[in-house]
Amino acid sequence: MIDGEYAALDVWDITGQEKIRGRVALFRKKIDGLVVVYDITNIESFVSAQKWVYSWMVFEKCIPLLLVGNKKDLEDDRKVATLQGQAFANSLSMMFIEVSSKNVDEVNKAFDLLASKLVVCISDKRNNNKSSYPCIMI
Repeated sequence: MIDGEYAALDVWDITGQEKIRGRVALFRKKIDGLVVVYDITNIESFVSAQKWVYSWMVFEKCIPLLLVGNKKDLEDDRKVATLQGQAFANSLSMMFIEVSSKNVDEVNKAFDLLASKLVVCISDKRNNNKSSYPCIMI
């Protein structure tokens, strides 16, 4: 429950599959929010996450998007600085968080962050208001 509203999330894990990238048009009408995850210990993962974000941006739909840096527990092996992830997210009005998938509370916080924005979006749509949250045009 977010701000007195129930929020149910259907999560599709497409795990960066290249064969899916060409089919994003099939998904765009069915999504209300997007989470893109990268591995902070792998720069190629960050570059791939950026490509995924850009591949979604060709559509005319405004949704909240969350960029997640994963494996925060492996700080000694970090290859992508927090500021890099934050700067990319800021440049496209995305939400940003770093988590360790080993810490359930951090993962829940990431989904709560997205869900809270979705609740605002739903409320705005019901009231025919312009979105009052940062969103990305996909």
